[in-house]
Order: sequence, then structure tokens, then C-alpha cells
Amino acid sequence: MTVMEPAEQVEQTALPLGHEVVKWDNAMNEINLASLSVVEMNLFTAICAQVVERNADEVHLTYSALRELMHYKSKSRVRFAKMVVKATDRLRAFSVTYERGDKVGAGQLFYNVEANKVTGDMTVAVNPKVLGILNDLTNHFTLFLQPDWVMLDSKYAKLIYLMVMQWRTTGKDLVIPVTEFRQRLGIPDSMSTSQVTKRIILPVEQQLNQKNLVPGFKITPISRGRKYIKYRLSFDALPKLRHTTPAQDDRIRRLTEVAEAKDPQTAAMYGAADRRVLSDATLTHTEARRQVRAHQQAQGLPDIPIFKLTD
Repeated sequence: MTVMEPAEQVEQTALPLGHEVVKWDNAMNEINLASLSVVEMNLFTAICAQVVERNADEVHLTYSALRELMHYKSKSRVRFAKMVVKATDRLRAFSVTYERGDKVGAGQLFYNVEANKVTGDMTVAVNPKVLGILNDLTNHFTLFLQPDWVMLDSKYAKLIYLMVMQWRTTGKDLVIPVTEFRQRLGIPDSMSTSQVTKRIILPVEQQLNQKNLVPGFKITPISRGRKYIKYRLSFDALPKLRHTTPAQDDRIRRLTEVAEAKDPQTAAMYGAADRRVLSDATLTHTEARRQVRAHQQAQGLPDIPIFKLTD
């Protein structure tokens, strides 16, 4: 993946709750989320959902928005702030790889995570060099809904759900070596194969099927003699995310538009006149899109996604 040069740092204020779609580069799936608790996982993805699409190195999140995004039940702001502080060391330890031109590197995802003990609000400083992991996504990304994610009350179910969502539209089975399966889920060596089946595999199958998140989901062991050597994860193809609201569908389309418009080949199709319209802060998003669409049709240009540069 090619990451664009970081934008000038812009502090974001409280964000709307409509941002419930999580979309990140598949490199993020290599992060050891198994080190987090279920609540901390919900916090992590809530943060990521707000960073997507926004060229900001620092993002401010309100307590009320986070509580709703996380389905966080406690109403104590002090308790919430303590949870954030406890999770900070783990979140700041997350490192991801990135590419910029001829260079490849690795760096922290978050520089700093801070919570206000009085208001419960939160500020997250994102490493600008790896911002592209959560932005500029055109290929090789994982997409899921935050409400579906928080619905899963087991970290094993969440991690397996991520594996599936990376390949959700293919309908192809995933075959994973037992050692990798245990490592990605953070399963302790002391847990026997029979315990893994009873305590992890069967409950996860039940959750993903009963909640209708991954229809037809099943984990089948592949044996060599009496020893399990691999697990096969099978599921029905998911051409469309489940449980989406009209607002979420619109946001998914919006993310696709932004990603495609940032691609140099697609962005080059916008003329200077169109760019002036899209950057005009006095025009609404709808009116700007209407003017550009009319111009493109008049010129016989292909129908490409349009997003307003000042949004």
C-alpha cells in the first residue's frame, strides 16, 4: 500500500455519531488485538472509525459519542477515564508497517491517548506517517460495522470475525495452521485442543450464526493422524454488510468515494473548474455534487464518485 504524504495537523472537535463504519488497511489485522480486553477492543475500533476519512493527526472524541459507539454501560466518567489510561500503554505499543514511495517503515499507530476525568472526553494523537493505514484506502482493506463489532461479547469471536471480514466478499474458505490460529487469538499454550473446541470454537460458531453476522459460519479441524494441523473457516459470501442502516450505507459509499477520489488516476479526471466548485465552502455538499455532475455529463465524462473537498 502506498501512503500519501501526511497532511498538515488539524485538530478535530467532537465528531458525529454517524461514523460507525470501521475501514482499515489489511496490515492492521496483524496488530495483536488479543492483548486487549473486550472493552478495550471496542474503544480501539471506535477510535479508528473516527480517524478514517479525516486528514487529522489529532482527533477529539466526546464521552457521549464514545459511550454510544462502544455500548459502554457504566455512567462514571472517572471509571471511563481510568479504563482509557489503562488501555493507553497497550494502544501506544501497537506498531504498523507503511510504504511511502521507495521507503518502507514501521511506527506507532498512536502517539498519545488522553482522557479527561471530569468530562470523559478523549484526545488521540495519530502518527502522521502511518495515517494512510486508516486513510487513502482503495484496495486490500477490511470493512465492518462498529455496532456489529460491539455486539460480539467475546474477544475470540471478535478476532475470528475480523478474519472473516477481511475475506467477506470472496465466499472462499480460510485455512489457517493451528499454530497461527492460536497465536492470532492469543490462546494460551496451557489450553488443550479439546478445550479450544469447547470454550472457543463452538461458542464463536454459535455467536456468528445466531447474530446473523456471518451466515453459514463453521470451523472444521483438518487432521493428520490424530493431530489437528489446520482449521478451515467456511462461510457464505457476504456481498453486503448485515444490519446496515441507510445512514451507514451512505457512509460506506462515502468512504469508497473518498478513497477513489484520492487515487491519482481517478483524481486526475476532475478538471480545475470542478475542483473549484468542490472546494467552494459556500456551496452545500448536494449542490456542489449537482454542479460537477452536470458538467461531467455535458462533457461526456465517465460517471465517477464525487466528494466535496471542504467536507
